Amino acid sequence: MSPKLNRDLNSTAATNRAIRMPETQHKTGLSKTHIYRLIKLGFFPKPFKLSERAIAFYESDIDSWINQRRGESIA
Repeated sequence: MSPKLNRDLNSTAATNRAIRMPETQHKTGLSKTHIYRLIKLGFFPKPFKLSERAIAFYESDIDSWINQRRGESIA
């Protein structure tokens, strides 16, 4: 595998990794309750099921959501 292709695969894998709720809370600074409220309102990325009792978020979705918030002004 070429170094460029390997680097591209590694960067894609890093941004598309699954992160669980505690890491999502840490990255966003939001409580679990507030995250679920935003999901219900359609203002936060939806999680996916890892198992019957476990959910995760795509890190790239969370990073995109954070970057969108940076572009918004505080009124």
